[in-house]
Parts: sequence; structure tokens; C-alpha cells
Amino acid sequence: KIAGRYIERIREVRAEGPYILGGYSFGGVVAYEMAQQLAAQSMDVERLVLFDTPNPAVELQNRYNLAQRASANWRNSKDQPIIGRLNTLAKRVKTGIVSKRQHQSEVKEAMELLEAGEDVGEEIRVIQVREAHTKIIEKYVPKVYPGAMVLLRADRQNDYCYFSEELGWENLVRDGIELVDIPGKHLEIFEAPHLEVLVSKFGKVLESKR
Repeated sequence: KIAGRYIERIREVRAEGPYILGGYSFGGVVAYEMAQQLAAQSMDVERLVLFDTPNPAVELQNRYNLAQRASANWRNSKDQPIIGRLNTLAKRVKTGIVSKRQHQSEVKEAMELLEAGEDVGEEIRVIQVREAHTKIIEKYVPKVYPGAMVLLRADRQNDYCYFSEELGWENLVRDGIELVDIPGKHLEIFEAPHLEVLVSKFGKVLESKR
């Protein structure tokens, strides 16, 4: 439904293609589904660009257990001395436990307020929307897209889930995936100092021929 509504809006501005679609994280999944629907309508999608967006179906299947998360974190800190790596791992475990408890508490409170129909501030509303997105993602099964895709991919590994180089999109994009590495972790790619590199590489993607 979200993708369909977005298509209605962009067609109010441009009734016919070509269209350039892009999105980050949840927004990347929406962009992928929009491209699917536009292709089914024989509309021309000039570019489909996903910013560090994994295939959500693969993410659900390949989440790390605690030992695997620790191993991934250890690999990510390989440029540090041993004592530094141990400290990094200990801090990650501690913050992970605290963050999970805090997240669960915030979600519970936000959803109780939503169910009660209460007016809420921006911070609570963000949690409610994020939880709704999570539920949508858990049910989404992407189909094969009959075009090409550019995947700008964070070059720092996550420590919560295993992904292939194509972030699980392989075999789903008929005309191939162009991989473009960008610096930082998933939550850092739109922040300084990584943003400047992302903008530069994204510009080259837009300038390149189809």
C-alpha cells in the first residue's frame, strides 16, 4: 500500500517515466516494490538505487546468535590491539543489553498509547511508525525485479546478521546489481565524514549511462 500511494503521488507530477527511484533501509524496500509495480504497468524505471538496504526476507533468516554477534564484532575491531578489541567487545555487549531493554520498554509504552488513541509527541510517534514498518517488513516477500539495480553498500560489517555481498538481493534482479561501496556503518552513511563520499558516488551513479 505504501508503494502504491507513492506511485500515485509521483505520477501526479510525472504521469509517464522515466523514473529514478531510491531509498535507504526501509525506504529502499519501498523503492524496490515501487519499481516492481511500475514495471508491471510498463512504466520506464531509469534507475533503482538502494542505500544499504538488505533483502528483509534474508535478514529474518540469517540473524546471528550471541556467539556469532561477538565474533562479528571481534572481526570489525581487528585494527585494534588485543586489549582494545576486548574492551570494544565488552562495551558492545553492555550497550546491547541496555539498548534492547530500553527499546522493548519504549515500544511497549508507544504501542499502548497508540492503542489507547492518545495524542503523542514526535519521539513517541517515531517509535510507533518504526514498529509499524518492522511489522510490514516481516511480511514482505520480494519478487524478481525485471530490471537493474544499483546498491550503495556500507563497507563496515554489521554484527547482527549475515548478508551476502549483494545483501540478499542476488537472484532477484534480472538485469544485474551494480555494487558501490560507501564508508561507514549502516547508521553512519548519511553523517559526516561519510556523507561527502556518498554524495560523490551517488552523483556518478546518476551521471552514468543506463
